[in-house]
Amino acid sequence: MKYYGKIIGLDRDNEHEVMIDFGEVTLTCFIDSAISDFQIGDIKLLDINFMFNEGSIQIDSTISDDLEIITRLGKSYSYKIQGFFYEDTFTFSNLVIQDEIFTQYSFYEKALVKIHIDRLGISIS
Repeated sequence: MKYYGKIIGLDRDNEHEVMIDFGEVTLTCFIDSAISDFQIGDIKLLDINFMFNEGSIQIDSTISDDLEIITRLGKSYSYKIQGFFYEDTFTFSNLVIQDEIFTQYSFYEKALVKIHIDRLGISIS
């Protein structure tokens, strides 16, 4: 799914890193592709991509109240994200990510879970 987001940060040392504000959440992402030039302050149409090692999702169904919805793991593009599966989508905060791989986890449908994303990427239009 595509979303509008505001570019709020660029890493001068790593040309593939961008920080995007989606309103309720701010994510630091790996730039998978960029069709147009962009700079800090631009609002762009973006496509969020989840990457998983070997096509498998790590799921934790034990959730505590003190956990953040989104937790970045170190300075990588890996995240732990709390949200809900529904058919082929994963919903967290104000974002919905659609991927056929999510259909494999239908037994978690409508249950709050935490998934581990190995790399969160973004395509910029």
